[in-house]
Amino acid sequence: MTESVETIPSPRSSGLPRRLRLVAALLAAAMLAVACTGGGSDEGADPTTSSTVSSTEPGVGETTSTTAAVIDRVSQVVTPDPDPTPIALDTEVVAGVLDNGLRYYAMSNDSPGAKLELRLVVNAGSAKQPDPDAGSAHFLEHMLFNGTQRFPGLELDRALRSFGMEIGPDLNAYTSMDETVYILSVPTRTEGAVETAFDILVDWATAATIDEQDVIEERGVVREELRLRDESPSGRIQSVLLEAYYADSSYEGHDPSGSVEEVETTTADELRDFYDTWYRLDNMAVVAVGDLDVDDIVELIESSFGPLDAPASQSPRFDYEVDDLDEPFTAVATHPQGPEPNISLDYSIPVWDTSTIGGERLSLLDSLVSDLLVTMLSDGAARGEIDIVRPGGGLFSVSRFRRFVGFNFVADDVAKGSLEVLTAIGRATNQGFGEAEVARAVAALQARIDQEFQGLGSRQDSSIASALVDHHLTGSAFGDPAETHQRQSAVLSSISADDVNQHLRYLMSRSAPILVPIGSPDDDFPTAERLAEVIVEAEQAAFEGTVSTGSTVSPGDPLMDRPEAIDAVASRTIQAIDATELTYANGLVAYFVESPIAEGSFVLYTISSGGASLLEPGDGPIAELVADAVGDSGVGGFDSVDVATILADASVGAGPYIGDVDEGFSAGGAVDDAEFAFQLVHLLATEPSVETSAWRAAQESGRSWARSFEAEPQAAAYAELLDARFDGSEWGRVYPDVDRLETLTADDALDLYTSRLVGVDDMIAVIVGDFDTADMVELADAYLGSLPTRPGDESIDRSVPMPPGIITREVSAGDEGAGAGFDILMSVGGRVSDADRAAALVLESALNARFFEAVREELAASYSGGSVYIEADPETSTIELLFSVDGDPERLDQIHERVLSELATIADAGLDSAEFDDAKAVVQNDLNFYSNGDLIDQTIDYARNGSDAWTLARRYDAVSRLRVDQVDDLARRLIDITNRIEVMRSL
Repeated sequence: MTESVETIPSPRSSGLPRRLRLVAALLAAAMLAVACTGGGSDEGADPTTSSTVSSTEPGVGETTSTTAAVIDRVSQVVTPDPDPTPIALDTEVVAGVLDNGLRYYAMSNDSPGAKLELRLVVNAGSAKQPDPDAGSAHFLEHMLFNGTQRFPGLELDRALRSFGMEIGPDLNAYTSMDETVYILSVPTRTEGAVETAFDILVDWATAATIDEQDVIEERGVVREELRLRDESPSGRIQSVLLEAYYADSSYEGHDPSGSVEEVETTTADELRDFYDTWYRLDNMAVVAVGDLDVDDIVELIESSFGPLDAPASQSPRFDYEVDDLDEPFTAVATHPQGPEPNISLDYSIPVWDTSTIGGERLSLLDSLVSDLLVTMLSDGAARGEIDIVRPGGGLFSVSRFRRFVGFNFVADDVAKGSLEVLTAIGRATNQGFGEAEVARAVAALQARIDQEFQGLGSRQDSSIASALVDHHLTGSAFGDPAETHQRQSAVLSSISADDVNQHLRYLMSRSAPILVPIGSPDDDFPTAERLAEVIVEAEQAAFEGTVSTGSTVSPGDPLMDRPEAIDAVASRTIQAIDATELTYANGLVAYFVESPIAEGSFVLYTISSGGASLLEPGDGPIAELVADAVGDSGVGGFDSVDVATILADASVGAGPYIGDVDEGFSAGGAVDDAEFAFQLVHLLATEPSVETSAWRAAQESGRSWARSFEAEPQAAAYAELLDARFDGSEWGRVYPDVDRLETLTADDALDLYTSRLVGVDDMIAVIVGDFDTADMVELADAYLGSLPTRPGDESIDRSVPMPPGIITREVSAGDEGAGAGFDILMSVGGRVSDADRAAALVLESALNARFFEAVREELAASYSGGSVYIEADPETSTIELLFSVDGDPERLDQIHERVLSELATIADAGLDSAEFDDAKAVVQNDLNFYSNGDLIDQTIDYARNGSDAWTLARRYDAVSRLRVDQVDDLARRLIDITNRIEVMRSL
């Protein structure tokens, strides 16, 4: 192990037995999630606007009244006149332009270390396609992974795997409306890797082969991606929103994915034409950030790209046309597998030139306005003043020239809830926010800016590279960090309530509501015409009533007095994990691990045995909702609004969790605000509450959760998989029983929570971060050592043996087969050695590579080729393999046959030496980089297993010593196609 990466862990997987946590990772991805703030620069992120989704026609009000008209009745709108002074580029960045027109940005950075992040940025996306729905920009991106002059066919992937790199984590790309960006994450200490990576960049920029036969074969893969993303329920629903988002602009109809008809008839000539037109050195940039001297990075760029000839002609001109969205848009977006009803409300806002002093100030004002509106809705919902649940929102972009402030919420009565939200926003626009509300928002934003500045020393290569890509494409500022922090802090300190309210009125004068309820055809939604009437009614109601005054407490007020410190009864240093261990009289054992991974930050994580295994069968998912409700409620006599106000200028958070066999708390944030985090954990363990509004929100979440698992094909398949795995037992339930959930009150929820999380029995606390141990011990002595004890208990193993033979179940693939595919689970029992755990990692990598080539590249019947997850658990003496694939619904039998054949071949013949070497290199490269979350897991493992703990060093050593025959042995024991559970997602 050599380096580290920055991550902050979330609470451990819950609701599933530990032996099937590998399934939990897929369950999260399978859950249907539709949010108004979709978009962003992900590959194919913008679903097609051609949709079979059930929706009413967009409606508008009977009058021409808009938000702008209301504002004009109460005040004069002042148009911003921003300071055009440019913000200088950080001097740590070396930027330049080669003679051939290529721009470059280079920066040396040692976080995580031993890596170089490379980006090839092409200033051309789907908006520049001459045929709007051709999907040429995105299809071309695929082709650049299918062959260049120096790396024909799959040689690119194979070459990179030999350096420990793999498609996905280290090799990727995305196409948006505006740009196409290719991504390489390269180990700098592996001989030849960096040089090969630059050869790949040069070939992508100038030497794509785009063979006609390769294009024909890739059509199936691109078609599968379109089916998975755009023809899914979320894609169909999102298309209704995107119709509004891209209206009156050059973006209309230019979805990156393209249409089915165009994808299935794409030719090499079409792609070559786009490549020759836009893949020009004067239309590209190279970004390189990482653990090399910046002069060496520049030399690599110049020696690789400098000899290339400049384009023979000038780059074509493309002018975007983007008009204000100042007329209301209403629609109803439904799908048979749609989510539990929720409402999307968005307002378009201007795109500022944030490379200037004035643009930066306007961007800060945008953030304050967004935060104030979200806080207003959240506070109103929490205190029952606005009849909605689960409000949220913020700023988002769907393309370079389209930005929004958006909100999501849920209401039993959609028209009434929408009216109340629109009225509250209109009232805030007309009347303005008070000094106290604005001061709270300013304090919160200042805290975020302070924390970002504190953590800049550990900013990751990938984060810097992404920021430089944005700087190149949009002109967003990338200035000196200290100067930026000082300048932004000065701006915030100068902003008054009048400034914020004036800016809010200006934004709303430029925009009108985009109001779209989302759900299924069975939901009782008003028509688009009725929603247009609601918008008009809200404009009139906005002149009545007053804006809520918020909380009576102030940011920085104490949550509680510090308890008297309780000294530990035992202390020792543990060399194996580089930790300090303290044992307290109440039974709590605390571990302190100093880590520079995230500068100025820390994580506090506690864990106790028990969890849902001690509740009623099937109550695990309900316990998760209970923990969410407590986390969203107040503590220590303060309600949730008070707590949010007190913490407004603190960068911390905390929440409880109840898992399958564990429970505890997860907290963290800025080290300077650590005492607040310890106070929250103390109060969550001593004085929790469940507010009625929070329990309503949790119940609604439970209904949405259950609906997803019942209607969405991937989620339904996993539910069936675990039902079969647990032989129908309620202990295998992965979503809540809605009938039981509806019978529970907020008091019932608090009682369940109290039974698991109030007091200490066998609690382990791990504190990891960039701190001085003595300071954290002082806080732990006070807030953890003083926690009251409770009767001890132990978790109960509710797992059952894997049923023998072949068990096959089937679920619907959904509308038009959008969720088609299948999932296979295999399991073997017996003692699990260190070699088995290492072999599981290598076998998983090898199988993923094997299926990528066999199912995606050879069959061209799946976008990903499938995903393999293997977990070797010595505590349960079980090793389990889960394979999941999405694919062409008409070719599932062919995919299934090929997958079983590949599995049988691996079990019988094992890996060849090249496969083993490449897979081992990939795993070793991954193990070189660890996170604070890995340190937490290592520490908990040590606390429970002592010298038998699967430490980072032990894990790395086991992989280093691994032989191919040990991997082959594991494959023979684990892979048995005559003993499997499979769930088919078919038409």
